[in-house]
Amino acid sequence: MICPHCDKILRRRQRSMRTCAHCRRRFALEPKANSLHLHDLRVRTLAERLSDPGQAGAPPLRYTADQLRMAASRKVLANPDGSSAWLGCMGPVTLFGVFVGFFALVAQLGELFVAVVLVVFWVVVICLIGHVATARRRRLSGEPMSASAFTLWVLDPWVEVYGVQPPGLLPPRPVVDVLPPGPPAALLYCPDPGTIDFLTASGIVDRRGVALIVQGREWPPAALLAADRAVPVLVLHHADAAGCLVVPRVRAALPAGTRVIDAGLRPRVAERLGPPVRLPPDRSLLRELARTGSVDAAEQAWLARGNTLPLAAVRPARLLAAVERALPDGDPDEARAEAVGFMAWPEPAA
Repeated sequence: MICPHCDKILRRRQRSMRTCAHCRRRFALEPKANSLHLHDLRVRTLAERLSDPGQAGAPPLRYTADQLRMAASRKVLANPDGSSAWLGCMGPVTLFGVFVGFFALVAQLGELFVAVVLVVFWVVVICLIGHVATARRRRLSGEPMSASAFTLWVLDPWVEVYGVQPPGLLPPRPVVDVLPPGPPAALLYCPDPGTIDFLTASGIVDRRGVALIVQGREWPPAALLAADRAVPVLVLHHADAAGCLVVPRVRAALPAGTRVIDAGLRPRVAERLGPPVRLPPDRSLLRELARTGSVDAAEQAWLARGNTLPLAAVRPARLLAAVERALPDGDPDEARAEAVGFMAWPEPAA
């Protein structure tokens, strides 16, 4: 890795105790010590990328810890480690058994030879059974690092060394509904508090007059039930079975005639945006989703294979642009695009 202070290339023995052997200054992250292989310069690069609004002259964006974590997870998700500890155990045991068995055979120790063969045989059988039994878990391994582990192994060491959070990171805070000063032009409902926090910090509430509603204990939220039917309700959700079900559930809960817009994240768009997070699919949710008809057959199949994508995995500038485009502004072309969710999203960069 490269020292974030003196730019020297450091081998493993030159950075013990997270201290550079050249400038003697401490750094926050040892890439060999965290599952995302993060180091300080990588976190700074990610912070700059997430803060970039993508438009000249626009102020830098703020981002959440989950957005930073998912951006740091892209390489690991794109190149999953399919190695099996069971096969890793079976190899050394087999080699040891061959060595001892050969020794016993040469020394004419028949009983020892038979015992070694039996032990190695059963160890190999157990390892093969374990390998097969855990294949699904390895294939649907989920997120490379949980939110709590990311705080423990990345953010806390960063603050310990630098005294502040990575530049642009939003501090943790309670997330509540956010309303504009005047009557809202639209309501945006999102079950993910982190996305609501990011959108609040982006200034979209004052800029576009949209009310941000986060999921609470009650279902549906009282703010949605009390909304004027002429005010459109946008639903922003994760690309998973539970997220895709939010739209039909909101439609069913609101009074007839309320305009409900699926603002995404649709599975067909999530498939293009980046490597998915693979989780065991909930078959009951998939069956319910199929009955609603809110996703097509290709999207249903994508979800059934265990593919998901949280909103935090979408680059902040792209997420904000998609929400801006989904908000009604009187453009008939945009109005027609509302029915298909994120079809108005900017295409991902090559």
